[in-house]
Amino acid sequence: MKSLSTINILVYNNAGILTRISSILARRDFNIESINAAVVNKDDNKTRIIATISEEPDSVRQVVNQIEKLEDVINLEIMNNENFISREMLLIRLEISSGDYLELNALTNLYGAKIVDYSSENLFLELTGDKKNLDDFLKIISKYKVVDVIRTGITGIKKF
Repeated sequence: MKSLSTINILVYNNAGILTRISSILARRDFNIESINAAVVNKDDNKTRIIATISEEPDSVRQVVNQIEKLEDVINLEIMNNENFISREMLLIRLEISSGDYLELNALTNLYGAKIVDYSSENLFLELTGDKKNLDDFLKIISKYKVVDVIRTGITGIKKF
């Protein structure tokens, strides 16, 4: 049965490495649910890539073996809830009327979201948390006029 798997990949920050990794996933017909890549330390020339895919665990292990063989891959791990703290950021633009503000302010406080900007017609919210927390917040906010939603995708850090 397909399940979400998060792969934590440390690579040398050389041109084309992200393309080579995504090509391996595409050749196996894997869909990338989210991907996040950022330089870890400019002095080291290393990048951390966090990719989340939905696939059978055995298939994930096979593709991980292929990715590990790439020249620029330093380390690769399949992460789980016990050894990995994950977060995602959500930015939302809402079209609001004057009566919406108080209720939306209460909802943002309840979920730990922040109002990052506003005007007389728009409210911009930011929320950081795990995937379930963001999904729940989006369900509650959906009764308002949601103009735009941006999600960063999952990122995280190994606990030990």
